[in-house]
Amino acid sequence: SGEESMKQRTKNVVEFHDEPALRVLLCTDAGGVGLNLQRAASCIVHFELPWNPAIFEQRVGRVHRLGQPEPVDVYS
Repeated sequence: SGEESMKQRTKNVVEFHDEPALRVLLCTDAGGVGLNLQRAASCIVHFELPWNPAIFEQRVGRVHRLGQPEPVDVYS
């Protein structure tokens, strides 16, 4: 969430990328700002749709970036 320190947020993202047993990363829009998850994620689930379609595309873009080796599944 936006309440985490930058140090803790970085630690969580590194663990998500590098720890095979860690399969799920939950984050709010505030916690997701600036994340690049294409090395670790191939699926995004929207629990609540944003009012702005650009925000929706930005969420998907965090997973579907250059370097993503897998197809990306998007669920809303």
